[in-house]
Amino acid sequence: MLSASRARTSPSLAANAASRTSRLLMAWPVPALLWALGLAGQLSGASKLTLKGEIDASNLTGESPNLTPPEQVWGLAFSPDETQLAIGLGSHATSEPRIRTGHVVIVSAAQPEKVLHRFEIRGSAGFAIPGDLVWAPSGQRLAVYTVEGTKVFSLDGEQICGFHESVTLAGFLTGDRIVGYNRPDTTFVVHPPNCSVEDSWRTPDRFAFALATCPEAGLVAVGWSSKPQADSAGVEVVRYPGHDRIRQLAGSFGALGHNILFADSCRLVCAGQRQDKGFANHAICWEISTGEVAAEARSVTFGDIRDSFEAAGEEWVASTVYNVGCHEGRFWNFIDEAGCWERYKRLVVWSVRSGREVLSLDPPEQPIWMMRGDGKRITEPPAFTISASHAFLAEGGSGRVRVYGIH
Repeated sequence: MLSASRARTSPSLAANAASRTSRLLMAWPVPALLWALGLAGQLSGASKLTLKGEIDASNLTGESPNLTPPEQVWGLAFSPDETQLAIGLGSHATSEPRIRTGHVVIVSAAQPEKVLHRFEIRGSAGFAIPGDLVWAPSGQRLAVYTVEGTKVFSLDGEQICGFHESVTLAGFLTGDRIVGYNRPDTTFVVHPPNCSVEDSWRTPDRFAFALATCPEAGLVAVGWSSKPQADSAGVEVVRYPGHDRIRQLAGSFGALGHNILFADSCRLVCAGQRQDKGFANHAICWEISTGEVAAEARSVTFGDIRDSFEAAGEEWVASTVYNVGCHEGRFWNFIDEAGCWERYKRLVVWSVRSGREVLSLDPPEQPIWMMRGDGKRITEPPAFTISASHAFLAEGGSGRVRVYGIH
């Protein structure tokens, strides 16, 4: 099944923007490679990739095909029934100061050139955050995360719900219920489709910084840290209706980051494993029924700032992998170069049962617009996702989206 959400938990709009900017500044460009080389990764067994279609973003938005840089692709998500692909793209200035517009375009997964729905989103200059398109279980609603808060739309573009930026989207549950986390109040709130309040519960001694939902099983996964010192952290799985903790797992705040999702029909919950024995922070999955480790993916590395888990399709997870390193010590302090960084490396699909990669791609980063006075361009990793039964895979950036069938 598809992981419902990747949550961000900056305490304020300003902090969100600052965090976003710092993440972008830390992204170093990856040398451009031929797309054909990017598809050189091998699938396990007799499986193979078949190109279903390549989409030119300018054809989807009506904007000029000669934009510099090309349209940014900031989100990809397949619908739960795998028939549709939602694409978030573009960020264009308007006549209003610091207001930009982007587009959400929904195409057929099997025939990507066929546009099913299209609507515009307006927001602040930093509204486009890659990867944050979340389908409701019915396939009739789509949540879009912005620095101004989560907005839930019908497929015709009508905004159904809008939440303050202090509320982090956890995801959807059955009946298209929306689960949000109010960060200042450390309170979970469940909203029915009409956006009223159905239920809520507080966690006064804990702060949630990573969230995911599983509609089929009625589960919410929470990456938490203690308050206020954050001297401990972990993962817990809560059942809904009710707020019973059915599993608690130890973890590390730095390793958990914002990476958490359900996989393999919600039998497993995956998150970050702290650095040990020379290995960087990497992915790990636990059996929810027993709490035992099911697999570790030591090649799926990430740090504290960037998200790595993109989506889960049954036993496979699509992830963005980063090189992580640090300059520490007197010498680096002396030359004012001390600190850690995360650099985009490649895209992978890996198994939550074996921990092994089944597919690796290396498309280049995409240049994006940022509100900076020096006029320098900043780059972001390409968007990446996989469908619920891993029948389809999509990746995109720099004005292009490619959709593949996996056989």
